[in-house]
Amino acid sequence: MAENKKFSVKKAIAVAGCVTILGLSIFLGQKYISEKLQEEPDLPPVVDTIPDETPAVETPAVELAKLETPVVEYDEENNIVSWNEIENAEKYLLKVNGVEQEVEETQAQVDIEEKSNYTISVKALGDGKEYLDSEEASISGYRQDQNEVYYKNIESNIYKFFDTYKYNGKYLTYVKDILNVEYEDNKLTVLFKCTTREETAPVMEYKEIIFDLNSVYSNDNVTLKTISEASNYIFDLNFNQINYRNLTDNIFSYGTGCYDVMIEDERLTGQLREYLDNGYTATRLYSEISADVQPDKFVVNSCIRLQKDEEIKIVTVQNFIYQKYNGAYALDGYVKAYLNGTAEDVRIEESKFEENSSTSEIWQKADDKYGQAEIQQAKAQYYTGAEMKFYSQPAYSPEL
Repeated sequence: MAENKKFSVKKAIAVAGCVTILGLSIFLGQKYISEKLQEEPDLPPVVDTIPDETPAVETPAVELAKLETPVVEYDEENNIVSWNEIENAEKYLLKVNGVEQEVEETQAQVDIEEKSNYTISVKALGDGKEYLDSEEASISGYRQDQNEVYYKNIESNIYKFFDTYKYNGKYLTYVKDILNVEYEDNKLTVLFKCTTREETAPVMEYKEIIFDLNSVYSNDNVTLKTISEASNYIFDLNFNQINYRNLTDNIFSYGTGCYDVMIEDERLTGQLREYLDNGYTATRLYSEISADVQPDKFVVNSCIRLQKDEEIKIVTVQNFIYQKYNGAYALDGYVKAYLNGTAEDVRIEESKFEENSSTSEIWQKADDKYGQAEIQQAKAQYYTGAEMKFYSQPAYSPEL
């Protein structure tokens, strides 16, 4: 019995504890809720549904300025493209035959081959913030063989000079062909074939003119380009700076005949014979004969072009032709004897053989390369009939 009472007391205490805890929890819960209710509710912001009648102001777009279009030039000789500087340009877009590159300077070295077409364009590039790119400036053309340009300039200058040049203050020279051009020691030497001024019976002659350019030009490098540059100065010279001489013997007309026989003569000796025996072909540029102090010989002076494959040499040769004295009183007597084969004890002695400067080789190669037939055809239109009249226009010019 006592045990049951003891149990009941414990149970009552436990129940009372639980009720106390439950009541405390309810109290605390009600207090939390009450405090939360007293706080301002977290409501969404009030949206004013009344429309704003003030119109929206649009910010105007900034209009960018376009850069000016460059002006493009192409220097064919030096292979350089250049253009004018464009204000406010960041850099430039250069396009050569479709290949692009950006350039900060106003020129560029390009790689356009000779004898080829080209298209070049340049555009000034803006910063994209204040300045737009310019329009594209474009040029097209054909880059010539530069040696051909130099060659044509030389010919044109020489013909223009001869067109107005007078010697002895009286006679004019009508140039038929330029045979050779040399440039050495700052002297420009021209060998040419011409006719005299007489209209009824013009005489064909071979002449040489030397321009001493030391007073107006100086260049020791011998190339076709420097010869071309030098020829530009021949118009600035006075008579004292020009040496003009006739290489033709006007009395005897056997120069060509003697050369033709001599070149085939098995008795020919010296360096000329060696070249002929080694496969070189000889072409006479001019020849003349003259007497010596002895009546048993005469002199043949020749300017000859020797060629073997691509190798070309221009040489001057002097030969003495000896023969047994045949009693002829005048020079033409023993010259005729040699030509008709009646001369006895003939001996040929080479007394001089000189290779001309390398310039001659350059000139003759140019003569071959750029079409001698076309050049002669162009020259021929300026001559009429036997008078070989030379008109005021140069016989060959870069435009032909």
